Amino acid sequence: MAFETTDSGSCTSPNRRALAGQANTHAGLRSDSGNVVLVAAEPGDQGLQLVRTAAAVAADCALPLHLVFVTTSYAKTPETERFLAAASDTALQLGIKLQVELRNGKAFTEILASATLHKADLLVIGSRGNQHIGRAMIGGVAQKVIGLSEKPVLVLNLS
Repeated sequence: MAFETTDSGSCTSPNRRALAGQANTHAGLRSDSGNVVLVAAEPGDQGLQLVRTAAAVAADCALPLHLVFVTTSYAKTPETERFLAAASDTALQLGIKLQVELRNGKAFTEILASATLHKADLLVIGSRGNQHIGRAMIGGVAQKVIGLSEKPVLVLNLS
């Protein structure tokens, strides 16, 4: 994943520009903004894939990474411990700061609240939608986050 830094200090992705059809538009991530890349992930291989992608973006843009994990229980399981250790290792390897936050509640509400609280420049989330028509291709949480977020949202298809 290649990102570039423009003269204004913004981090931009050639792929994002191509997808948007706007050759001179940037993603709006600023290395001098003091904000963060927020990733919403849960334990497991797919969650780690999200963390690795978000960490790469954060490292390319010289921003810290904020991992939010929404759960129905605050109890840490061995799987959660392994996941958090792997996320920490990823951040350490890329030389970025990682902050972890556990939240309890509706996933989309908690993701958006965390993004606002931590002034996220970009939200990275996964989608497990497996339908093959229109908006049904994106899962319900991802749809709500995209629709309600005031910041850019990068959705990775995890199915």
